[in-house]
Amino acid sequence: MPEFEFLCDFFVLSPGGKVIFSHCSLLQCDESLIGAYFHAINSIYNICFERDMQKVTMNQYRLHFKKIEPFFFIGIS
Repeated sequence: MPEFEFLCDFFVLSPGGKVIFSHCSLLQCDESLIGAYFHAINSIYNICFERDMQKVTMNQYRLHFKKIEPFFFIGIS
């Protein structure tokens, strides 16, 4: 049986990293800063590995990245 994860926070970013939708329960910060941060992380990853980031684990949280042109979806579980 597959393991399911529930998203605590969810963001939709435009191509420039601007947050156009968010639902936050964990992160309490400026949306423009968090959007720029996620955009920068993915851009650096894309330059280094020539593909978009998909998943990152930090401590007990997991960041899920999904790009569906022209938007970038990010979930935190």
